[in-house]
Amino acid sequence: MISFIKSCARITKNVILTLILSCSVIFMVNNRDVIKLKFFPLPFEIETRAFVIMIAFFLSGLAFGVIICGTSLIKKSIVGVKNRAEIKKLEKKLQEKDQNQ
Repeated sequence: MISFIKSCARITKNVILTLILSCSVIFMVNNRDVIKLKFFPLPFEIETRAFVIMIAFFLSGLAFGVIICGTSLIKKSIVGVKNRAEIKKLEKKLQEKDQNQ
């Protein structure tokens, strides 16, 4: 039963990834227009395709989100490790107390 669930999850993941990839390709093909980016106070001007800019903003937002969420996840995992260590210590004390009685 568990292997069936795992295989269904794997198939679902592959289907979703395939859909995301095909949507990305369609997005890139539809947004091939060349645009100019001007950085007003600076004398820079970049000429690039529209999808490159959109994907760059998406990836920077994704990276920012991972950094923000990652720090809280790391803190929570550290607290979890400390709590598990404390639980093991308390279980040992309880076992020693039961053995002494």
